[in-house]
Amino acid sequence: MEYSVDYSEDGYFDEAKDDKLDGLITDALKLSEDDNKKIEIDPEKMKKFSAIKQKLHHIAVENSTLMRVKMLPNSTKMMVELESETLDFDTEELKNKFIDVLKDSKSVSFEAKLNGKIEVTVEVDVSK
Repeated sequence: MEYSVDYSEDGYFDEAKDDKLDGLITDALKLSEDDNKKIEIDPEKMKKFSAIKQKLHHIAVENSTLMRVKMLPNSTKMMVELESETLDFDTEELKNKFIDVLKDSKSVSFEAKLNGKIEVTVEVDVSK
C-alpha cells in the first residue's frame, strides 16, 4: 500500500482525507493480521503512528514537499517519507514536531537522492 500527497503544489491538510487514510491503513493492517496470525496490531501504537503522520504532514506542508505513506506487504511497519530539495526546521514549532517524531518513531533516516533531493524516511512499527 502506498499513498502520496504532493505539497509542493499548494497542498493543504484535509481532515476528512486524513481520517479516510487512517481507516485505509487500519483496514490494510487488519487484512495483513488475518493473513498472518502471528501479527497483532497494537491500537496505542496505531494512535502514535497517526500522531507522527500528522506532525510529518505539518512539516511537509511548511516545506512544500512530497509526502508518501507506505506499508510493506505482510508487515506492520509503516513508513512516512518526505522528499524535497530542502527541508527546513526554521521555527521552534517545526523543530519540536521533528524532535517528537524522532522520539516516537522506530527509526529515522536521511538519504540524498540522485535527482538532487533529500528524502527523510520515518518508520513506525504498529504491532504488539
